[in-house]
Amino acid sequence: VRSMMGTAVEGPDQGQVRFRIEIAPDGKIARVEELWSTSAKASELAWKAIRNFPATPPTPNGKPLIFEPSCR
Repeated sequence: VRSMMGTAVEGPDQGQVRFRIEIAPDGKIARVEELWSTSAKASELAWKAIRNFPATPPTPNGKPLIFEPSCR
């Protein structure tokens, strides 16, 4: 997600965002929850990157996959 948010530059609109993302067994994003953010702009860019996230392959065990990436 971080690379899809664009180049990081120092400034007031920078920050960190942490999400909980659930990938369904078919590989599609099932649920996204923003856990916290230090900047409204960073949050906006992270959500935009997640909406444009490419499809992933199905999960190997047929169960949902849940992870919590942190974006800067």
